[in-house]
This record gives sequence, C-alpha cells and structure tokens, in this order.
Amino acid sequence: MARHAIDLAHLLAIQSGSDPRAPLSVKQAPQQFIELFNANNRSEMSMAGLRIGWLGDLNSYLNTEPGVLAGCKHALNRFEALGASIVEPHLSFDPEALWTAWIRIRSALVSLELEPLFDDEVSRLKLKPEAQWEVEHAKRLSASQLMQASAVRTSFYQSWLSYFDHVDVLALPSAQVHPYALDQAWVGSINGKAMDSYHRWMETVIYATMAGSPALSVPAAFWDPVREVVLNEPIQAGALPIGIQMVAAPHRDGLLLRLAHAYEKANEDFMHATPPILRRS
Repeated sequence: MARHAIDLAHLLAIQSGSDPRAPLSVKQAPQQFIELFNANNRSEMSMAGLRIGWLGDLNSYLNTEPGVLAGCKHALNRFEALGASIVEPHLSFDPEALWTAWIRIRSALVSLELEPLFDDEVSRLKLKPEAQWEVEHAKRLSASQLMQASAVRTSFYQSWLSYFDHVDVLALPSAQVHPYALDQAWVGSINGKAMDSYHRWMETVIYATMAGSPALSVPAAFWDPVREVVLNEPIQAGALPIGIQMVAAPHRDGLLLRLAHAYEKANEDFMHATPPILRRS
C-alpha cells in the first residue's frame, strides 16, 4: 500500500474515520495517523521494550519454501538490535479448524456476487475456474456449517487477543513461498506437498483477517535461489525478496506505523536496496 510508513499514515488518514453508515467504523480522528509523525512524537518511535511474538510456521503447520523462515529471522535480529525482545508464544488455536472456517466464510461472501453469473450458462463460461470453485463450494454449505464457522472464528478471536496480554505484536512470514513465474496462476505445491485449494499456499495471511487485526509487512531479507542462501542485500541478479508481517491487536494501527518507521530509519540502506535486475545500467 505504501513504500514508507509516513506515506501509509497519510493514506490511512484519508481512508479512515467514523461514518454512521458503517457501524464498525473507527471513532478516532483520522489525523491520529499523521500526528504520529510530528516533531513531538517522532522521538518516541523506539523499539526499546517492544515484545514480539514470533509465530513462525505455527509449529510446522504452515508449509513454507526453503529460506522463508530463515529470512524472517534476519528481520527479527534487526528488531532485537533495536531493543525489542523476541518470544515464541504457545500456539493457542487450531489452525486447521480456523482454515475450514475461513474458507467457508470466504466462499459464502464471494458467492454473493458470483452466483448470478455462475447460474447463467453464458456468463459462467467467462468465470475463471477459481471463481467457479468458490460458488460450487458455497452451494454445498449448510446454515449449520456457516454457524459453526462463525463460532470457530469467535473462539479464535478470544485466543488471538490473549496473545497481546504477553506481547505487543505478533510476527509471521508475509508469504509462504518466494516470488514465482508471472504466467503461473497460483502455487499448486510447496516442497512436494500438494495444496488442496487455489489459496491454501497463502494461508499465512488469514489470521489478521479473521481477527480484524491490523497487519504490516516489512522487508526481511533476500533469497539466492542458485546458492540457496539468505542474503542481507540483493547482490545477485536473481535475488528474491522475503517479507515479514507484523500484526497488532485490533485498533493498534498506530503501533505498527511507529514500529515500521523505526525499522525503516534504522535500516535505510537495506530497506531501499534495489535488486540488480532493476538497476539502471
């Protein structure tokens, strides 16, 4: 959404704010995001005492490509150097049950717009297979299954909130795989394990969504696919970026902006390193 934390703050100041037509809209003044960066508050952007809970691959539950977790740990080392402490919280929810709930809720919501197109034989041919899959999946869902999905989400939300009794932010990989070929629709397998849907390969991003938590990704490291090593800078033409997502409790967007700004300022050379393939000759 933005290259710098200050740019993201300006974007949020435009997008946010209370609106009586949206019952869940945030009541705080939109300018709160800009005020984080004024002269008085800028000095407070420190990581001293910040507690980061590293969830990693959820006890080997998430399939990840080689180098993804190692690259994230490079970023965690940078956070530690800035005064943060890293802990590994106990997994307090069932990720497979949450996945089932997420995919049911997603299909039900997506199908509201897609089902009229799917039901028409002419327009159905124009829907890509993934869109047809969503409608077909939604049509098989029962009211009981949707209620169960809602109950699982509520239980997960309570577990998720309990993490923030002990940490300030949670961290996971931004993606489970490295950037892949442009003509590849989606990732069908990770390390030889077949993905059972077209979105299973990006499961790592559903937790912030299901909890209604703000999430922000920052550059972590680079992966050299030839030598199969993690790099602190993109010295090879084929180096691939690795990101780490930081997730805060609901409505703690400001905390993530402060964290990102401090990380950005302390690692400017790394943050703005341009991969060789994109450099001007």
